[in-house]
Amino acid sequence: MNPNEWNALLATLPVRTVNSMLNDLAMLRGQYNAGRKVSLPLVHIALASGQIFEGYVVAVDSPRNEETLVLHSPRGEHRSPHKDLVYVRTSAIVSVTVLDAHTLGKFLNDKANISAEQEVVTKIDVKRFIAQYMDDFNTLKKLTLDCDVDWDSIPQGASALRNLKDEVAAVLDALGEIMDEEDTGYETITSSVKEIILQADSRAGAELNDGKLTILCPYLDAPRRISDRESIKRSIEEVL
Repeated sequence: MNPNEWNALLATLPVRTVNSMLNDLAMLRGQYNAGRKVSLPLVHIALASGQIFEGYVVAVDSPRNEETLVLHSPRGEHRSPHKDLVYVRTSAIVSVTVLDAHTLGKFLNDKANISAEQEVVTKIDVKRFIAQYMDDFNTLKKLTLDCDVDWDSIPQGASALRNLKDEVAAVLDALGEIMDEEDTGYETITSSVKEIILQADSRAGAELNDGKLTILCPYLDAPRRISDRESIKRSIEEVL
């Protein structure tokens, strides 16, 4: 590929989030596994700690609601062939470098209108997601919490539903951190919170009334929104 062709490709490639890119690469692996003639790119995965892993994306999945990347690392030390697998929490990843990205030009352009960020999500999908997430969370934490959505407040559109799923995960992650980190966190949550409600609002925050913890969620209809777990955690701590 000459410089002019490379520049033309750059002008058409869509911007993606890190998680979207990882999911697209996992989809490419699925095509490879199915026998299609596709090239699997070598990637560098950089963590917030500064550590960097090199390898080929194998899969991205969420066992027990912890999204994890599986990476085949072909350059293990002191043995050959190298068949090492690296399992990385996607929440720890800060960047993905796709080596020789020009080989993926057609795939990335084809994905421009069908990226992981544009998957179709329905209200039923969200309800099922909440039910499964809550079941795993309650089992892990030995709780009997309920979680629901103030559906009348939720904006129309697929973006709001996608963002709502992310918000549910962020809220429960924040609750889990409070219960794990604070000396009295577990007791405080179990004695104060019986139900979690997610409600769309113009402001972020939390309210606690009669055992009902309401999480106020702004900008749910934004096309590219990232749930702020730390902000949610602070809001919950302020009302406990």
